Amino acid sequence: MSWVEELKNIARGQVLEKEPMSRRTTFRVGGPCEAFFSPEGADDLAVALKFLRAEGIRHIVIGQGSNALFPDEGYDGCVAGVGSGMSKVKYDAAKHEAEAEAGAALNELALETAARGMAGLESLAGIPGSVGGAVFMNAGAFGAWISGPLSSVDFISADGERARIGADMLRFGYRHSSFQDNPGCAIVSARFAFAPGDPAALQARAAEILELRRGKQPLDMGSAGSFFRNAEDGGPAGRLIDEAGLKGCRVGGAMVSPKHANFIVNAGGATRADILALADIVSSRVRELFGVVLIPEVRII
Repeated sequence: MSWVEELKNIARGQVLEKEPMSRRTTFRVGGPCEAFFSPEGADDLAVALKFLRAEGIRHIVIGQGSNALFPDEGYDGCVAGVGSGMSKVKYDAAKHEAEAEAGAALNELALETAARGMAGLESLAGIPGSVGGAVFMNAGAFGAWISGPLSSVDFISADGERARIGADMLRFGYRHSSFQDNPGCAIVSARFAFAPGDPAALQARAAEILELRRGKQPLDMGSAGSFFRNAEDGGPAGRLIDEAGLKGCRVGGAMVSPKHANFIVNAGGATRADILALADIVSSRVRELFGVVLIPEVRII
């Protein structure tokens, strides 16, 4: 029996063979993985990960694929996609607290907490991706970070056991959490403790953020959001790329967005090779002109 068939037998959820990663990422790029596993729940994810590690099968856990770039030739192993089977959110209105599973959509959580008068995530409205992915990357925008109201995280450890860690132990920084230093761990859910706020004011702020995104970002094209991290010694990456005159620059189907210079978009038929070649042109030009080294924010698998 193949490992794919055995996975189907031991864990609840859907297993798709030869699933193109272009269907599972917002870049709309990537060849087929050997198996794409969508667990029904956290216990199924734990069983699957323990099995894959024991068998020496290459694997990776993703959320909504909004910050990942997979190879054109595909992924030799199993991609576990934490989605609808792990997307429940529980709210405690009296305590202004919430618990969101890793597959819950960050944008929906931001909008719902604003509507409930829970302050802290409204500035993250419109960010694509899952709660788990947001915690992994410490997603943030407009001066706010998911780590702000976060109180603790439940996760599956490298040995396949369930555990919980306080947010203060996760060494959060700009686009960083300690989960990035421990790739064998998988986020299951996140708990938040919010400050009370006026629902109307919070919803107005979220609506303002959404309008800003619509005006400044190429939301109608495949991308992974901001491609490069902002430079500590040089300011916003988008400004540097714009000043380098690179808006509209293309390699194959990949293009530096004319709307937002830090978005590399799939303008049609882009490959990973196109995207990485364009990213290299951008980073080389910015380094040449400004002496600033741009570091990708996107997870290049």
